[in-house]
Amino acid sequence: MSDWPLFELEQFGIQVRGRTLLHGVSCRIPERQITAILGPERSGKTLLLHGLNGFMALLATQPDCSIQTMGTLCYRGYPLACGFGVRSGAIALVVPRVFPGSIFANVAYGVRAQGQRTERLYLEEWVAKCLTWVGLDDLVARWQDSADLLSPGEQQQLALARGLAIRPEVLLLDEPWTGLDAVTQEHLSQLLRSLRQRCALVVTSRRYQAAVRIADWLLLLEREEEGGRFVAAGSPQELLMTPPSRVVQDYLSRYMRT
Repeated sequence: MSDWPLFELEQFGIQVRGRTLLHGVSCRIPERQITAILGPERSGKTLLLHGLNGFMALLATQPDCSIQTMGTLCYRGYPLACGFGVRSGAIALVVPRVFPGSIFANVAYGVRAQGQRTERLYLEEWVAKCLTWVGLDDLVARWQDSADLLSPGEQQQLALARGLAIRPEVLLLDEPWTGLDAVTQEHLSQLLRSLRQRCALVVTSRRYQAAVRIADWLLLLEREEEGGRFVAAGSPQELLMTPPSRVVQDYLSRYMRT
């Protein structure tokens, strides 16, 4: 395991058409843990998630691009530039929706897109393993069915299987509990905790209590007039039990009931 943190950010920010929509993020995100990025609407959570995936760095290199990044963002000690995470498959952004086609085609999509082993027997064994990891082993026998027929909770699990199929070092999930009932939310929370054994996870959420229950590390963002700003980062015990500042204490008193 590397001596470096998984991600390290120093005054990282994102500008779009000259407007600063996220700024001042300085923190570390640890290896093999679940990090929850918390904040209200329009606080920059999704922007930061795409920054961690390398999309922002990639876009910022294009001529006449309206997106610019500020500060530094490193992945295991190396600047996350030129779409490194996107190209290498080390970082997978989990999109919580199904693609057109079968359950099998959804899980195999990333493997095929990245030119990994595509022999039919290998793919069948690998897809079955990924479905089992996310608790969808009952779908293996009918994986030629359309993915559109799955329930919202199963679709979220299928998206996780699709992400795991490319063997990522990090899974990024944007608001994974949205649209799920309480029972399905709890099932998903347990699943995410179990996946920590395979890779690091970074999740964004406005559901503070649900995120805190599974998180090993918290990153707090606040909304300002034009965008979001960094407030604090640390373990749930550190931030909730002994808030390091009055700013953090006030932040938690406003949002922790949600």
